[in-house]
Amino acid sequence: MDQAIKYTTIAAWSLSIANALDASGFNSNEVFKNAGISLTDIQNAPNSLLDIKQMTALWKEVALITQKPHFGLIVGQYSNIKKNHIYNHLIKKSDSLLQVLEGLPSYYGKLSNSVCLTLNNTPHLLGVTISPLEGVEISDMSIDAFYSSFVSIINDLVDSDSFIHHVDLVRNKPKNKRPWSDSFNCETKFAQEVNCLWLNKSVLTQFSVKNLMLEKKMASSFDLDKMSLTEKIERLIHSSIANSEPTLDEIAVMLNMSVRSISRSLKEEGLTFRDILKHKRQELAVHYLTKTEESILIISENLGYKNMGNFTRAFQTWFAQSPSQYREDCRNKCRK
Repeated sequence: MDQAIKYTTIAAWSLSIANALDASGFNSNEVFKNAGISLTDIQNAPNSLLDIKQMTALWKEVALITQKPHFGLIVGQYSNIKKNHIYNHLIKKSDSLLQVLEGLPSYYGKLSNSVCLTLNNTPHLLGVTISPLEGVEISDMSIDAFYSSFVSIINDLVDSDSFIHHVDLVRNKPKNKRPWSDSFNCETKFAQEVNCLWLNKSVLTQFSVKNLMLEKKMASSFDLDKMSLTEKIERLIHSSIANSEPTLDEIAVMLNMSVRSISRSLKEEGLTFRDILKHKRQELAVHYLTKTEESILIISENLGYKNMGNFTRAFQTWFAQSPSQYREDCRNKCRK
């Protein structure tokens, strides 16, 4: 292995581990400390790069603390990858799920240089293979976490239980195979030569990503009948803003109304769509800053901002102080 190369992975993966640990009743701060990693530093810079040796040490500590060989599957359910701007760009530029998957190797290469992700094409199946680079130690749990998050992403787009054909894993056969079969909803083979998740092409090609995203947003509007127009718009903004800033055109489609009708109705109330969007962002910003430990970067992404600077400037305009100052002031008041 070339010693000049530093093998890394995106730090956000370790945040998924922290979230899964906390949700499972473990002390994530203690686990990270034992692995020689500052969880606070990771929370403040989730898009930074973490040395793969540190990441592997963290996985070993997780295995020791949890005593659950399948814990990587749980971590995958807490993945923040869907909020990564590279992933969102990949989704937006693809017409079908098959195109999304075909773009995965270049996408994943931007997140980690410690493994090789390749696609294996057969007439009926598409295989997603993960191979550690020579001399690089990768935890079995990290492979499980990647495939679990991968399945979660597709499940988020497609209501189908037949898109996975089977899964091959290099890891030794565990005493209890059920967590893997339950997670992937298919046959899982252990002690194989390569790690590969095999997908049914026929399922992947029949779904349009753009239609799936629109249908997903529209589904959230079914319980809005008894709300006022302003309340409906606020609810739809809330449900979709973490993916990207919603537009009036998108909201109009979800409400089955014309843009002109919405604008006219809001004008009668002395409001505009931008007013409602700003109010919802202010409300959510205060919630995230005072009720969570999310970093400013993650909060800005949760509010649909393309970069943290835009959020910070907007917040400064709203409250005459920066997000970090606002959070610190609230903490100081609580201590008194």
